[in-house]
Amino acid sequence: MQDSTMTRQIVSFRKRPCGAAAVLMLLVVIVILMILYFLDIGRIFGPSMTVQSGAAGSDDRPWLEEERIVEPGVVVSLPQPPKVSIEKTELIKVRVTREGQDRGWLELEFSPYGAVTGVWHCEFSHEKRETTFDATVEGNIDTNKMFENEQGTDKSQLYFIAKGKYMEQVYNRASTRGSVGNGEVFVTGWIGPDWRGHGKITLTMDRRASVSFDWTF
Repeated sequence: MQDSTMTRQIVSFRKRPCGAAAVLMLLVVIVILMILYFLDIGRIFGPSMTVQSGAAGSDDRPWLEEERIVEPGVVVSLPQPPKVSIEKTELIKVRVTREGQDRGWLELEFSPYGAVTGVWHCEFSHEKRETTFDATVEGNIDTNKMFENEQGTDKSQLYFIAKGKYMEQVYNRASTRGSVGNGEVFVTGWIGPDWRGHGKITLTMDRRASVSFDWTF
């Protein structure tokens, strides 16, 4: 009877390290998959790519302010001085960059009713990969959000937010293979009284990480 009890204890002791090893192996696999995921994003967006995640602010996670986008038919509060007046449909074309590197053009249309639509097209090469992005967004202005920086609040700046879908096409010249992907895109920014502005294009596949591009006009 004593021998049987000792045998069970030895078997139980031997099982525990195996279970711990299995858990450790699973964690290693998860870490490797995460590394491969971010490396793949880096190959697509280039060496200047920065993945924003974790406790980043709403500028890097614009979906946190998605409630600012109103449903179709809902009246949008129009801007009052000192903000810019939208008396007719305004079209602006802005340059998009990533740390000084060209990333195409963004065309924005502002309607007198506060609606905002946009189209972005981008083509660039990195190493042996050729990448093309196309995106369309819809949204609106939001007069309630105020621009703030180190100098204080600037009530003359008009905020807008729009969202949509983007499609990416990647062609590898070395392997002569291509791939197609897609995800969510948000365009946010500030427009001044002279219709000069700045903002971001933010791409995300899962809302846990994002890649941003800058636009200025």
